[in-house]
Amino acid sequence: MIKTIQIEVKSNYGTTHYYPMCSTAKCFARIASTKTLSLDNLHTIQSMGYTIESFDALTRELNESMQRRKATCSTQATPLQAVPKGWDYV
Repeated sequence: MIKTIQIEVKSNYGTTHYYPMCSTAKCFARIASTKTLSLDNLHTIQSMGYTIESFDALTRELNESMQRRKATCSTQATPLQAVPKGWDYV
C-alpha cells in the first residue's frame, strides 16, 4: 500500500508555507498543533514512508477545472456533439 499525502505550497510575503490538502496531511498538522506543515514535519513524514505530492495554487485550480469539465462532459458524446451550435468544426 502506497502512503501518500497531498500538500499545497503557497508563498506569503516571501515565506513558503505548506498547507495540508488531504485528511492524512490534516491529521499530521493537527498532531503538530499547526495549520501548516513545516519542512521538518515533512521530512519526518517522509521518513515514516509517506510520499508527498505537492501542488501550487495554479496546479490545484487546473485540476479542479479538469474535474469539473469531466463531470459535465458526457462519456457518450462524439466530438461533433460537443461543439456548440453556431461554431464551425474545423
